[in-house]
Amino acid sequence: MLQEAEIAVIGTGLVGLSIAVDLLKQGKQVTLVGLKSPELPNPANRVVALNLASVEFLKALGAWDLIAKDSVTPYFTMKVWEKDQAGYLEFNNQDVNQEVLGYIVVNSALETALWQVIHNLPQDKFNYFDSKVSSYQKLQGKHFISLEDNTQIISTFVVAADGGNSFIRKALNIGIDRSEYSQTALTCVIELPEEHKNTCYQSFHKNGILAYLPLANSNQVSIVWSLNNDIVDFALSLDEQEFCQQIYTCFHKGLGVPKLVSKPTSFVLAKQYAQKIVEDNLAIVGDAGHTIHPLAGQGVNLGFADAWTLTDLIRNYYRPTNGIERHKLDAWARERKAKALLTSESMAIIKNTFCNNNPVVSLARNIALNFVNNQTFIKRQFINQALGFNEPKYSQASYNSGLDLNRQKSTSDHARDLAKNFISSFLK
Repeated sequence: MLQEAEIAVIGTGLVGLSIAVDLLKQGKQVTLVGLKSPELPNPANRVVALNLASVEFLKALGAWDLIAKDSVTPYFTMKVWEKDQAGYLEFNNQDVNQEVLGYIVVNSALETALWQVIHNLPQDKFNYFDSKVSSYQKLQGKHFISLEDNTQIISTFVVAADGGNSFIRKALNIGIDRSEYSQTALTCVIELPEEHKNTCYQSFHKNGILAYLPLANSNQVSIVWSLNNDIVDFALSLDEQEFCQQIYTCFHKGLGVPKLVSKPTSFVLAKQYAQKIVEDNLAIVGDAGHTIHPLAGQGVNLGFADAWTLTDLIRNYYRPTNGIERHKLDAWARERKAKALLTSESMAIIKNTFCNNNPVVSLARNIALNFVNNQTFIKRQFINQALGFNEPKYSQASYNSGLDLNRQKSTSDHARDLAKNFISSFLK
């Protein structure tokens, strides 16, 4: 079957679905390609930490109020410390003059809400293929996409939101810059003797990083335990009681010995950047363009920001016959790559600093933690960067209207320079 498309969105994760929704609400003709996510035995093992900019985007799409209420948990406080050390950092919503710091949302519940929005919209300009891409090529200014179900798609514009192992990126021979963190993340749900009090907790210890993310049940949290690879097999070999005792030992700051609610799942951690995120009438977004450490939960927020800045670019500059001029896509790409670099390298620096067990380094970082904790202005800047409050909001995305490309190139170059200077200062 031959299918002609204006805009083909490849990928049915959170970022791809959000782009499809936004474009459909604009009245664009959208073809969505990708397998629906399978039902998970333990959905709360996979959660996302949404900042307020992402929440605003989801509200504008009409998805936020459709998320199952028992799958959304606001958090008001974040506590960070190093096990067996005096360094401590705590901040809350009042530090940044917000009602909440963010929300922990069950991944599958958010996907379901986005699908519901799609189904509620007029279907005359929407096509969906529950299949995988088998081949891709570009000929005479058009994108030719073949699917495993033998569908052939010819599209004017393509959005590649098909994950870290992106088929489209590989087909274009776009390289990646990748480095392993030498860590594997274990995720599961545990039940605590004490209430989590709508607080995110993060403990750094000699073998990794342990995060408690609050769930709707006031005694349950979803954990992300980033463990050094050399002890992952040992941790997974423990029985439930021993596993929970190890969690309690690494957490170190109370809340009691937990009970295991769901079996742990695991995934390898790495940071990865696509060397290019645009081609003629093609954009690469979300994990297909960048993956980062889950340290502060900013991966999906970066992806959503890719989404709404791209859909705004499409709103203002897409033409059905010839798509978007390349220089406008290049300007968008410069800003998104600079933002991803700054966020990813910030997380990598924090991870590498806290995983250095040198006593001198340990003393210095604990002094730094306590210093930041007592300096309101510095702490606010730290929060803004760590939780993504510096990201432009969806309501402000219309900066693309009347785009001043010289100004945008200047600001994106400035952002990239800030990122490089920030990174190099820690490497000296």
